[in-house]
Amino acid sequence: MKGLTSILFSLLFSTISLAEPLQIAQDPWPPFVDETAKGYGLSIEVVQAALKPKGYQFEINIVPWARALNGVKNGRYNILAAAWYTEERSKYLTYSDSYITNEV
Repeated sequence: MKGLTSILFSLLFSTISLAEPLQIAQDPWPPFVDETAKGYGLSIEVVQAALKPKGYQFEINIVPWARALNGVKNGRYNILAAAWYTEERSKYLTYSDSYITNEV
């Protein structure tokens, strides 16, 4: 299975206070998300590189996939760092441009 990995944003960043850290959630998925790696893996590094210059701070939450997805849906988390596009998710999430292609 081939897919494009994107960052999923659960809300518009213009409404987020810079004083509060963005909550990034994702399940472990080395090398994209790896809590044992410096920088937490490629996907987390991409998110931080894209948003840190704008003044955002981050809190990383490595949790099971269902918890990450539901947490973004209900507003507990702001960002899923690495997720493939699906038609269903596009109904409630906003995707970034793809930043990598991978296969499973």
